[in-house]
Amino acid sequence: MVTYRKGKHTTYPVGPLSYSRMKEIMEALWESGGAGRYALREEFGMLHPIIGAKWAVKRYGVVIDEAGIKNGNPSVIRDGDIYRMYHTRRVSSTEPFYIAMRTSYDGKSWTSPVTVMTRDMVNAAGYDITGVFQPSVLKENGTYYMFFVGNQMQPWGVRRRQIFLAISTDGVNFSGIRAVLTPRQNSIEEECWHPFVAKFRGKYYMTYIGTDFRFPETNPMRFRLMLCESEDLETWTKLGIINMEGALGEWDGGKMFDHSIININDSLLLIVYAAEATAGNEDMRIGLAYSFDMKHWFGRRMLLARVLDSEARYIADCSVLYEGGKLKIWYEGNDGVTDPATNQSTVREHYVEAVMSDLHVMELWINKTIPVAGETTDDVDTKFEKVSFHLISDQDGTGYVQAYDEVAGDFKDVYDFPVSADTLTVETPAFKAKRMRLRFVPSAEATVSAWMVAE
Repeated sequence: MVTYRKGKHTTYPVGPLSYSRMKEIMEALWESGGAGRYALREEFGMLHPIIGAKWAVKRYGVVIDEAGIKNGNPSVIRDGDIYRMYHTRRVSSTEPFYIAMRTSYDGKSWTSPVTVMTRDMVNAAGYDITGVFQPSVLKENGTYYMFFVGNQMQPWGVRRRQIFLAISTDGVNFSGIRAVLTPRQNSIEEECWHPFVAKFRGKYYMTYIGTDFRFPETNPMRFRLMLCESEDLETWTKLGIINMEGALGEWDGGKMFDHSIININDSLLLIVYAAEATAGNEDMRIGLAYSFDMKHWFGRRMLLARVLDSEARYIADCSVLYEGGKLKIWYEGNDGVTDPATNQSTVREHYVEAVMSDLHVMELWINKTIPVAGETTDDVDTKFEKVSFHLISDQDGTGYVQAYDEVAGDFKDVYDFPVSADTLTVETPAFKAKRMRLRFVPSAEATVSAWMVAE
Protein backbone atom coordinates (compact mmCIF):
# COMPACT_ATOMS: atom_id res chain seq x y z
CA MET A 1 0.00 0.00 0.00
CA VAL A 2 1.33 3.43 -0.97
CA THR A 3 1.39 6.08 1.74
CA TYR A 4 1.28 9.73 0.67
CA ARG A 5 2.51 12.53 2.89
CA LYS A 6 1.58 16.16 2.66
CA GLY A 7 4.44 18.22 1.25
CA LYS A 8 6.10 21.55 1.83
CA HIS A 9 3.91 24.62 1.29
CA THR A 10 5.59 27.95 0.50
CA THR A 11 4.08 31.28 -0.52
CA TYR A 12 5.70 34.43 -1.88
CA PRO A 13 3.60 37.63 -1.72
CA VAL A 14 4.62 39.20 -5.01
CA GLY A 15 1.63 41.32 -5.98
CA PRO A 16 -0.04 40.74 -9.34
CA LEU A 17 2.74 38.55 -10.75
CA SER A 18 1.32 37.42 -14.08
CA TYR A 19 2.50 35.01 -16.72
CA SER A 20 3.88 38.00 -18.64
CA ARG A 21 6.33 38.63 -15.77
CA MET A 22 7.36 34.98 -15.72
CA LYS A 23 7.82 35.24 -19.48
CA GLU A 24 10.19 38.19 -18.93
CA ILE A 25 12.23 36.03 -16.56
CA MET A 26 12.41 33.27 -19.19
CA GLU A 27 13.38 35.85 -21.85
CA ALA A 28 16.31 36.88 -19.66
CA LEU A 29 17.31 33.23 -19.33
CA TRP A 30 17.36 32.82 -23.12
CA GLU A 31 19.25 36.06 -23.79
CA SER A 32 21.89 35.41 -21.12
CA GLY A 33 22.57 31.89 -22.27
CA GLY A 34 21.47 30.61 -18.88
CA ALA A 35 23.34 32.23 -16.03
CA GLY A 36 23.62 31.02 -12.46
CA ARG A 37 21.31 28.26 -11.24
CA TYR A 38 19.82 27.82 -14.72
CA ALA A 39 23.24 27.44 -16.36
CA LEU A 40 22.86 25.81 -19.74
CA ARG A 41 25.23 23.11 -20.83
CA GLU A 42 27.29 24.00 -23.90
CA GLU A 43 28.44 20.45 -24.57
CA PHE A 44 25.39 19.38 -26.59
CA GLY A 45 27.65 17.41 -28.89
CA MET A 46 29.08 15.49 -25.95
CA LEU A 47 27.38 12.27 -24.98
CA HIS A 48 26.89 12.33 -21.25
CA PRO A 49 25.47 15.82 -20.60
CA ILE A 50 22.52 15.11 -22.92
CA ILE A 51 21.37 11.75 -21.64
CA GLY A 52 18.99 12.31 -18.76
CA ALA A 53 19.27 16.09 -19.09
CA LYS A 54 16.61 18.39 -17.72
CA TRP A 55 14.98 20.86 -20.10
CA ALA A 56 13.44 24.32 -19.85
CA VAL A 57 10.82 24.96 -22.50
CA LYS A 58 9.81 28.29 -24.02
CA ARG A 59 6.49 28.35 -25.87
CA TYR A 60 6.00 30.66 -28.84
CA GLY A 61 2.48 29.36 -29.39
CA VAL A 62 0.62 29.17 -32.69
CA VAL A 63 2.63 29.99 -35.83
CA ILE A 64 0.14 28.84 -38.50
CA ASP A 65 -3.52 29.53 -37.81
CA GLU A 66 -6.37 29.29 -40.32
CA ALA A 67 -9.84 28.99 -38.82
CA GLY A 68 -11.54 25.72 -39.72
CA ILE A 69 -8.56 24.37 -41.67
CA LYS A 70 -6.35 21.47 -40.69
CA ASN A 71 -2.62 22.29 -40.90
CA GLY A 72 -0.70 19.44 -39.29
CA ASN A 73 2.03 16.80 -39.63
CA PRO A 74 4.93 19.30 -39.98
CA SER A 75 8.25 18.23 -41.47
CA VAL A 76 10.72 21.13 -41.14
CA ILE A 77 14.15 21.23 -42.77
CA ARG A 78 16.84 23.89 -42.83
CA ASP A 79 17.57 24.78 -46.49
CA GLY A 80 20.31 27.39 -46.70
CA ASP A 81 19.00 30.65 -45.23
CA ILE A 82 15.41 29.47 -44.92
CA TYR A 83 13.29 26.85 -43.27
CA ARG A 84 10.94 24.75 -45.36
CA MET A 85 7.89 23.25 -43.71
CA TYR A 86 6.11 20.44 -45.53
CA HIS A 87 2.79 19.63 -43.89
CA THR A 88 -0.61 18.01 -44.32
CA ARG A 89 -3.47 20.36 -45.15
CA ARG A 90 -7.24 20.00 -45.56
CA VAL A 91 -9.57 22.95 -46.13
CA SER A 92 -12.86 21.22 -45.26
CA SER A 93 -14.27 17.84 -44.24
CA THR A 94 -15.45 17.21 -47.82
CA GLU A 95 -12.03 17.83 -49.41
CA PRO A 96 -9.08 15.41 -49.55
CA PHE A 97 -5.89 15.83 -47.54
CA TYR A 98 -2.93 17.14 -49.53
CA ILE A 99 0.65 18.20 -48.79
CA ALA A 100 1.69 21.85 -48.81
CA MET A 101 5.01 23.64 -48.37
CA ARG A 102 5.78 26.98 -46.71
CA THR A 103 9.01 28.88 -46.09
CA SER A 104 10.26 31.01 -43.20
CA TYR A 105 13.37 32.88 -42.16
CA ASP A 106 12.83 32.49 -38.41
CA GLY A 107 10.63 29.38 -38.01
CA LYS A 108 7.76 31.50 -36.67
CA SER A 109 6.43 33.62 -39.57
CA TRP A 110 5.50 31.44 -42.54
CA THR A 111 4.53 32.17 -46.14
CA SER A 112 1.23 31.10 -47.69
CA PRO A 113 1.05 27.40 -48.60
CA VAL A 114 2.14 26.01 -51.97
CA THR A 115 0.69 22.64 -52.98
CA VAL A 116 3.40 20.03 -53.60
CA MET A 117 1.56 16.66 -53.52
CA THR A 118 -2.07 15.66 -54.12
CA ARG A 119 -4.25 12.59 -54.38
CA ASP A 120 -4.58 13.10 -58.13
CA MET A 121 -0.80 13.19 -58.63
CA VAL A 122 -0.45 9.81 -56.90
CA ASN A 123 -3.39 8.24 -58.73
CA ALA A 124 -1.95 9.44 -62.04
CA ALA A 125 1.11 7.33 -61.19
CA GLY A 126 -1.07 4.20 -61.12
CA TYR A 127 -2.31 4.04 -57.52
CA ASP A 128 -5.75 4.26 -55.88
CA ILE A 129 -5.78 6.57 -52.85
CA THR A 130 -8.16 9.16 -51.43
CA GLY A 131 -5.64 11.56 -49.87
CA VAL A 132 -1.97 12.18 -49.01
CA PHE A 133 -0.53 13.18 -45.64
CA GLN A 134 2.33 12.86 -43.12
CA PRO A 135 5.36 14.02 -45.14
CA SER A 136 8.97 13.48 -44.11
CA VAL A 137 11.49 15.38 -46.24
CA LEU A 138 15.25 14.91 -46.47
CA LYS A 139 17.56 16.91 -48.75
CA GLU A 140 20.60 15.01 -49.98
CA ASN A 141 23.10 16.21 -52.63
CA GLY A 142 20.71 18.82 -53.97
CA THR A 143 17.72 16.45 -54.23
CA TYR A 144 14.64 16.60 -52.03
CA TYR A 145 13.27 13.20 -51.04
CA MET A 146 9.71 13.38 -49.76
CA PHE A 147 8.27 10.31 -48.06
CA PHE A 148 4.55 10.49 -47.42
CA VAL A 149 1.47 8.37 -46.75
CA GLY A 150 -1.59 7.48 -48.81
CA ASN A 151 -4.46 5.10 -48.03
CA GLN A 152 -4.07 2.69 -50.92
CA MET A 153 -6.75 0.14 -51.85
CA GLN A 154 -5.16 -3.23 -51.03
CA PRO A 155 -5.51 -6.58 -52.87
CA TRP A 156 -7.66 -7.93 -50.00
CA GLY A 157 -10.29 -5.25 -50.59
CA VAL A 158 -9.72 -2.60 -47.90
CA ARG A 159 -7.84 0.69 -47.79
CA ARG A 160 -4.66 0.67 -45.74
CA ARG A 161 -2.05 3.37 -45.27
CA GLN A 162 1.27 2.81 -46.99
CA ILE A 163 4.42 4.87 -47.61
CA PHE A 164 5.32 6.55 -50.90
CA LEU A 165 8.35 8.46 -52.18
CA ALA A 166 8.63 11.40 -54.59
CA ILE A 167 11.70 13.45 -55.51
CA SER A 168 12.36 17.05 -56.52
CA THR A 169 15.27 19.29 -57.50
CA ASP A 170 13.65 22.52 -56.30
CA GLY A 171 11.66 21.43 -53.24
CA VAL A 172 8.34 22.30 -54.91
CA ASN A 173 7.83 20.21 -58.04
CA PHE A 174 7.87 16.50 -57.14
CA SER A 175 7.80 13.54 -59.50
CA GLY A 176 8.83 9.88 -59.70
CA ILE A 177 6.07 8.82 -57.31
CA ARG A 178 6.40 5.22 -56.15
CA ALA A 179 5.46 3.02 -53.18
CA VAL A 180 8.42 2.12 -50.96
CA LEU A 181 6.73 0.34 -48.03
CA THR A 182 3.52 -1.65 -48.44
CA PRO A 183 1.31 -3.36 -45.83
CA ARG A 184 1.11 -7.10 -45.14
CA GLN A 185 -2.30 -8.56 -44.37
CA ASN A 186 -2.81 -10.11 -40.91
CA SER A 187 0.55 -8.91 -39.61
CA ILE A 188 1.99 -6.39 -37.17
CA GLU A 189 2.18 -3.90 -40.06
CA GLU A 190 -1.11 -4.20 -41.91
CA GLU A 191 -0.64 -0.46 -42.21
CA CYS A 192 2.64 1.45 -42.65
CA TRP A 193 2.43 5.16 -41.86
CA HIS A 194 4.01 8.22 -40.28
CA PRO A 195 7.52 7.81 -41.74
CA PHE A 196 10.57 9.71 -40.59
CA VAL A 197 13.85 9.42 -42.50
CA ALA A 198 17.30 10.25 -41.11
CA LYS A 199 20.94 9.59 -41.97
CA PHE A 200 23.10 7.97 -39.29
CA ARG A 201 26.65 6.61 -39.62
CA GLY A 202 26.52 6.44 -43.41
CA LYS A 203 23.13 4.72 -43.72
CA TYR A 204 19.60 5.96 -44.16
CA TYR A 205 17.01 4.82 -41.65
CA MET A 206 13.26 5.09 -41.79
CA THR A 207 11.18 4.84 -38.64
CA TYR A 208 7.46 4.37 -39.15
CA ILE A 209 4.35 3.15 -37.38
CA GLY A 210 2.92 -0.30 -38.07
CA THR A 211 -0.73 -1.01 -37.24
CA ASP A 212 -1.84 -4.47 -36.15
CA PHE A 213 -5.57 -5.17 -36.72
CA ARG A 214 -5.57 -8.74 -35.42
CA PHE A 215 -7.50 -9.97 -32.35
CA PRO A 216 -10.19 -7.24 -32.45
CA GLU A 217 -11.84 -8.45 -29.23
CA THR A 218 -8.87 -7.48 -27.10
CA ASN A 219 -6.73 -5.35 -29.38
CA PRO A 220 -8.71 -3.35 -31.96
CA MET A 221 -5.59 -1.49 -33.10
CA ARG A 222 -2.03 -1.83 -31.84
CA PHE A 223 0.58 0.69 -32.99
CA ARG A 224 4.26 -0.26 -33.00
CA LEU A 225 7.27 1.78 -33.99
CA MET A 226 9.10 -0.02 -36.81
CA LEU A 227 12.49 0.42 -38.50
CA CYS A 228 14.02 -0.14 -41.93
CA GLU A 229 17.29 0.85 -43.59
CA SER A 230 18.55 1.84 -47.05
CA GLU A 231 21.72 2.64 -48.91
CA ASP A 232 20.06 4.86 -51.55
CA LEU A 233 16.72 6.10 -50.08
CA GLU A 234 14.78 4.06 -52.63
CA THR A 235 15.22 0.37 -51.72
CA TRP A 236 14.45 -0.43 -48.09
CA THR A 237 15.16 -3.45 -45.87
CA LYS A 238 12.88 -3.97 -42.87
CA LEU A 239 14.60 -4.42 -39.50
CA GLY A 240 11.56 -5.05 -37.31
CA ILE A 241 10.19 -3.50 -34.13
CA ILE A 242 11.92 -0.69 -32.32
CA ASN A 243 12.37 -1.30 -28.59
CA MET A 244 10.37 1.61 -27.23
CA GLU A 245 6.99 1.32 -25.53
CA GLY A 246 5.72 3.04 -22.40
CA ALA A 247 4.60 0.89 -19.48
CA LEU A 248 1.11 0.97 -17.99
CA GLY A 249 0.80 4.00 -15.73
CA GLU A 250 3.61 5.94 -17.44
CA TRP A 251 2.98 9.27 -19.17
CA ASP A 252 3.38 7.50 -22.54
CA GLY A 253 1.66 4.22 -21.65
CA GLY A 254 -0.76 4.33 -24.62
CA LYS A 255 -0.13 4.36 -28.36
CA MET A 256 2.80 6.23 -29.89
CA PHE A 257 1.57 8.40 -32.76
CA ASP A 258 4.45 10.25 -34.38
CA HIS A 259 8.11 11.19 -34.02
CA SER A 260 11.06 13.17 -35.34
CA ILE A 261 14.76 12.39 -34.86
CA ILE A 262 17.99 14.40 -34.81
CA ASN A 263 21.47 12.96 -35.26
CA ILE A 264 23.97 14.40 -32.78
CA ASN A 265 27.51 14.18 -34.17
CA ASP A 266 26.84 10.67 -35.54
CA SER A 267 27.17 9.33 -32.00
CA LEU A 268 23.77 9.84 -30.38
CA LEU A 269 20.18 10.07 -31.59
CA LEU A 270 17.42 12.09 -29.95
CA ILE A 271 13.78 11.37 -30.74
CA VAL A 272 10.88 13.72 -29.99
CA TYR A 273 7.56 11.89 -30.06
CA ALA A 274 3.89 12.10 -29.10
CA ALA A 275 2.12 9.36 -27.17
CA GLU A 276 -1.10 8.71 -25.31
CA ALA A 277 -1.13 8.50 -21.53
CA THR A 278 -4.09 6.11 -21.75
CA ALA A 279 -4.57 3.84 -24.77
CA GLY A 280 -7.46 4.95 -26.95
CA ASN A 281 -7.93 8.41 -25.42
CA GLU A 282 -5.75 10.32 -27.89
CA ASP A 283 -4.72 12.49 -24.90
CA MET A 284 -1.27 12.91 -26.40
CA ARG A 285 1.70 14.64 -24.79
CA ILE A 286 5.17 15.14 -26.27
CA GLY A 287 8.44 13.80 -24.90
CA LEU A 288 11.90 12.66 -25.91
CA ALA A 289 14.27 9.69 -25.65
CA TYR A 290 17.78 8.66 -26.75
CA SER A 291 19.46 5.90 -28.76
CA PHE A 292 22.88 4.76 -29.95
CA ASP A 293 21.62 2.57 -32.79
CA MET A 294 18.11 3.62 -33.93
CA LYS A 295 16.63 0.39 -32.55
CA HIS A 296 16.94 0.63 -28.76
CA TRP A 297 15.66 3.80 -27.08
CA PHE A 298 15.96 4.84 -23.44
CA GLY A 299 15.61 7.81 -21.07
CA ARG A 300 11.99 8.63 -22.00
CA ARG A 301 11.05 12.00 -20.55
CA MET A 302 7.93 14.12 -20.97
CA LEU A 303 8.55 17.57 -22.44
CA LEU A 304 5.18 19.18 -23.30
CA ALA A 305 1.68 18.98 -21.83
CA ARG A 306 -1.48 20.42 -23.33
CA VAL A 307 -1.52 24.03 -22.15
CA LEU A 308 -3.13 26.37 -24.71
CA ASP A 309 -6.77 26.43 -25.76
CA SER A 310 -5.57 25.58 -29.28
CA GLU A 311 -4.18 22.31 -27.80
CA ALA A 312 -7.31 21.35 -25.85
CA ARG A 313 -7.94 18.11 -27.80
CA TYR A 314 -4.36 16.97 -28.32
CA ILE A 315 -0.78 17.87 -29.25
CA ALA A 316 1.05 15.61 -31.71
CA ASP A 317 2.98 15.26 -34.97
CA CYS A 318 6.26 16.98 -34.09
CA SER A 319 9.31 17.98 -36.13
CA VAL A 320 12.62 18.83 -34.43
CA LEU A 321 15.87 20.58 -35.36
CA TYR A 322 18.86 21.48 -33.20
CA GLU A 323 20.32 24.95 -33.77
CA GLY A 324 22.04 27.54 -31.62
CA GLY A 325 22.09 25.34 -28.52
CA LYS A 326 18.33 24.79 -28.62
CA LEU A 327 15.88 22.14 -29.66
CA LYS A 328 13.44 23.75 -32.08
CA ILE A 329 10.16 21.86 -32.16
CA TRP A 330 7.14 22.36 -34.39
CA TYR A 331 4.00 20.38 -33.64
CA GLU A 332 0.27 20.37 -34.33
CA GLY A 333 -2.44 21.20 -31.82
CA ASN A 334 -6.14 20.42 -32.16
CA ASP A 335 -8.67 22.57 -30.30
CA GLY A 336 -11.40 19.94 -30.56
CA VAL A 337 -14.04 22.50 -31.63
CA THR A 338 -15.87 21.84 -34.91
CA ASP A 339 -15.94 24.85 -37.21
CA PRO A 340 -19.45 25.12 -38.74
CA ALA A 341 -18.11 26.47 -42.05
CA THR A 342 -15.74 23.55 -42.73
CA ASN A 343 -17.29 20.87 -40.50
CA GLN A 344 -13.93 20.03 -38.95
CA SER A 345 -11.86 21.17 -36.01
CA THR A 346 -9.04 23.63 -36.54
CA VAL A 347 -5.54 22.14 -36.43
CA ARG A 348 -2.77 24.70 -35.94
CA GLU A 349 1.01 24.52 -36.18
CA HIS A 350 2.78 25.46 -32.91
CA TYR A 351 6.42 26.19 -32.07
CA VAL A 352 8.53 25.79 -28.92
CA GLU A 353 12.22 25.86 -28.03
CA ALA A 354 13.92 23.81 -25.32
CA VAL A 355 17.34 24.22 -23.73
CA MET A 356 19.19 22.00 -21.29
CA SER A 357 18.97 23.39 -17.79
CA ASP A 358 19.65 22.58 -14.15
CA LEU A 359 15.85 22.41 -13.74
CA HIS A 360 13.17 20.62 -15.74
CA VAL A 361 10.42 23.21 -16.31
CA MET A 362 7.03 22.32 -17.77
CA GLU A 363 4.19 24.78 -18.23
CA LEU A 364 0.77 23.56 -17.07
CA TRP A 365 -1.43 26.65 -17.50
CA ILE A 366 -0.74 29.98 -19.22
CA ASN A 367 -3.18 32.71 -18.17
CA LYS A 368 -5.89 30.06 -18.06
CA THR A 369 -9.43 31.10 -17.16
CA ILE A 370 -10.57 28.74 -14.39
CA PRO A 371 -14.28 28.67 -13.47
CA VAL A 372 -15.58 28.46 -9.91
CA ALA A 373 -16.16 24.72 -10.42
CA GLY A 374 -12.40 24.31 -10.85
CA GLU A 375 -10.21 22.59 -13.43
CA THR A 376 -7.38 20.08 -13.54
CA THR A 377 -4.07 20.37 -15.39
CA ASP A 378 -2.68 17.67 -17.63
CA ASP A 379 -0.86 15.09 -15.57
CA VAL A 380 2.91 15.18 -15.98
CA ASP A 381 5.84 12.84 -15.64
CA THR A 382 7.19 13.32 -12.10
CA LYS A 383 9.92 10.67 -11.87
CA PHE A 384 12.52 13.13 -10.56
CA GLU A 385 14.44 13.50 -7.32
CA LYS A 386 12.38 16.53 -6.32
CA VAL A 387 9.23 18.02 -7.83
CA SER A 388 7.40 21.26 -7.03
CA PHE A 389 4.30 22.89 -8.44
CA HIS A 390 4.19 26.68 -8.87
CA LEU A 391 0.84 28.45 -9.17
CA ILE A 392 -0.25 32.10 -9.51
CA SER A 393 -3.92 33.14 -9.40
CA ASP A 394 -5.68 36.49 -9.28
CA GLN A 395 -8.27 34.93 -6.92
CA ASP A 396 -8.11 33.02 -3.65
CA GLY A 397 -8.84 29.33 -3.83
CA THR A 398 -7.87 25.79 -2.93
CA GLY A 399 -5.32 23.69 -4.77
CA TYR A 400 -5.16 19.91 -4.79
CA VAL A 401 -2.15 17.71 -5.50
CA GLN A 402 -3.29 14.55 -7.26
CA ALA A 403 -1.24 11.39 -7.89
CA TYR A 404 -1.78 8.42 -10.16
CA ASP A 405 -2.92 5.37 -8.21
CA GLU A 406 -1.66 2.31 -10.06
CA VAL A 407 -4.04 -0.04 -8.27
CA ALA A 408 -7.14 2.01 -9.09
CA GLY A 409 -5.78 3.04 -12.48
CA ASP A 410 -6.82 6.64 -11.90
CA PHE A 411 -5.84 9.84 -10.11
CA LYS A 412 -6.85 10.72 -6.57
CA ASP A 413 -6.51 13.77 -4.35
CA VAL A 414 -3.55 13.36 -2.00
CA TYR A 415 -3.93 16.63 -0.11
CA ASP A 416 -5.13 20.21 -0.55
CA PHE A 417 -3.44 23.56 0.08
CA PRO A 418 -4.60 27.19 0.29
CA VAL A 419 -3.95 29.67 -2.51
CA SER A 420 -4.04 33.43 -1.93
CA ALA A 421 -4.64 35.93 -4.72
CA ASP A 422 -1.58 37.55 -6.31
CA THR A 423 0.73 35.23 -4.40
CA LEU A 424 3.17 32.76 -5.88
CA THR A 425 2.36 29.43 -4.23
CA VAL A 426 5.01 26.71 -4.38
CA GLU A 427 3.90 23.23 -3.36
CA THR A 428 6.56 20.52 -2.94
CA PRO A 429 5.07 17.04 -2.40
CA ALA A 430 6.85 14.84 0.14
CA PHE A 431 6.01 11.64 -1.75
CA LYS A 432 6.98 10.18 -5.11
CA ALA A 433 4.68 9.07 -7.92
CA LYS A 434 5.05 8.34 -11.63
CA ARG A 435 2.54 11.00 -12.57
CA MET A 436 0.99 13.93 -10.74
CA ARG A 437 -1.28 16.85 -11.58
CA LEU A 438 -2.88 19.91 -10.00
CA ARG A 439 -6.51 20.77 -9.49
CA PHE A 440 -7.47 24.33 -8.59
CA VAL A 441 -10.86 25.53 -7.35
CA PRO A 442 -11.00 29.36 -7.11
CA SER A 443 -13.39 31.40 -4.99
CA ALA A 444 -14.41 33.28 -8.16
CA GLU A 445 -13.53 32.91 -11.83
CA ALA A 446 -9.75 33.26 -11.97
CA THR A 447 -6.86 33.76 -14.35
CA VAL A 448 -4.19 31.23 -13.43
CA SER A 449 -0.71 30.20 -14.54
CA ALA A 450 1.08 27.10 -13.26
CA TRP A 451 4.33 25.19 -13.77
CA MET A 452 5.93 21.95 -12.72
CA VAL A 453 9.60 22.35 -11.77
CA ALA A 454 11.82 19.30 -11.16
CA GLU A 455 15.36 18.99 -9.83
